Amino acid sequence: MKKLIALLLAAAMLLALCACGASTDAAEDTGEDTAEAQVEPDADVPAADAGDEEEAAESSAAGSFDDEPYYEWSMSTSQIDNNWYALLMDEFAAEVESRTDGHITITVYHNNTLGSPEDIYNGMVNGTIDVVNLGMSQAGSFPVNDITQVPFLCEDPYEALAVLNALYDAGYMTEYTDNGFQLLSFHPTDIQMICLTDTQVESISDFSGLNIRVNSGSIVKAVEAFGATAVSITTTEVYMSLSTGVVDGAVSSPSAMLSFAFNDACDYLYEVPLAIGCNYLCVSDLSWNQLSDELKAVVQEVADEIQEKYMVENIDAMNEAIAAFKVAYEPTDEALAEMSEATAFIRDEWAADLTAQGYDGEAIMELTEQTLEAYRAAN
Repeated sequence: MKKLIALLLAAAMLLALCACGASTDAAEDTGEDTAEAQVEPDADVPAADAGDEEEAAESSAAGSFDDEPYYEWSMSTSQIDNNWYALLMDEFAAEVESRTDGHITITVYHNNTLGSPEDIYNGMVNGTIDVVNLGMSQAGSFPVNDITQVPFLCEDPYEALAVLNALYDAGYMTEYTDNGFQLLSFHPTDIQMICLTDTQVESISDFSGLNIRVNSGSIVKAVEAFGATAVSITTTEVYMSLSTGVVDGAVSSPSAMLSFAFNDACDYLYEVPLAIGCNYLCVSDLSWNQLSDELKAVVQEVADEIQEKYMVENIDAMNEAIAAFKVAYEPTDEALAEMSEATAFIRDEWAADLTAQGYDGEAIMELTEQTLEAYRAAN
């Protein structure tokens, strides 16, 4: 895992450097012509002061969207107020407002305050909610997207992002395009691991008799393949369940564990690279289609930049969260191979289930594996 984290940090730094490398061409120097065109100012005409120049510049910049209507959007996120991810979503809203000269203002509501996950999903479809930062609470509503939840398929968030982009570009994610969602960007979570209250597991046999909280169907199968009992509990109730012994552990990303203080209830973090979750930033089609192409371009530009920041900060948050546990330890190569082998059947079952829902499960899995092979060869 330490090697993996080092690789992720290197990839993150490379991504940040690439983003910083973009620049616009400087205007060509025409000093000779300018010198010839200089005219002595008329002594009777007062020179403009710096304040007038700044005001004129602001007026010029603000005029780029003068003919556009004004839009007031609501945005729902599942993030807790003031954590790093919530602040990033606040930055998205602020940047959109700034770069559209106030023609799109976004009021952000964190921690699902606009309703249950189902209410928020329906609000996007009918346009009563304009923007959403959806996440693991929506597992099942985006069946192709959930491929990152297949155990031991994607090994890190950058691999997950490569897979998601490939599947979306290939037209397989009709769960977005056919249901009223304009996707702006994917936000793969940090690696989903297992925190444990007072049991330090070393092999699959150590899971026998444990109750483990899970958050998706594929992870249910994985935990049960390990010999434990999978338990479904809402995120806000997990801490109490861990503290009172209702469950012996939980599967989640370390940064989410830290946000909900799982580390206070659990002594151990088993750094098994079980799966990758995924959050998504979307606009309701009903809201998106009202915008001009120019405003759409600005919103997408901001979303792309926020995604780059997210990928870097995501790794930082994972490392911080891992360090918050009393004991964080990696599986041995033997244990990892044992767990991978025990859950290998889930890939075939996942593809078959997707086909039963009307998707081409085999083609999707094939493209995923090709994408991962190409990504790993290049990195």
